[in-house]
Amino acid sequence: MSAISSHQKGFVVISFGSNRFTSIEVNDFKELFYLHIDDEQRNFIVDFSGVEYMDSTALGTLISCYKLLNGSGTLAITSLSNPVYELFDLTRMNSIFKIFENVETAINYFKSEKI
Repeated sequence: MSAISSHQKGFVVISFGSNRFTSIEVNDFKELFYLHIDDEQRNFIVDFSGVEYMDSTALGTLISCYKLLNGSGTLAITSLSNPVYELFDLTRMNSIFKIFENVETAINYFKSEKI
């Protein structure tokens, strides 16, 4: 499986076992996301540590997951490499998603916001 999840301080952290997040990995990611949604989890952090390439299908999947939360949770992005950040910047998704340096920084931010 190319996507794995863990629980950290009230958040579901989804990370990747590959350096790519593309249409090939999207189904694993969605399966994990929906599994946690069905379990009534609403606070997600997607950890891009080690991911060097992401395609538009994967970006579209993130947007769909964000919309699915419909304001009733969080979907933060962490640890973007320069090439992946450039995709977020080019598509202006960096203005939609909260992006953090790492998982711990994201958790601390949201804990201070008392989500």
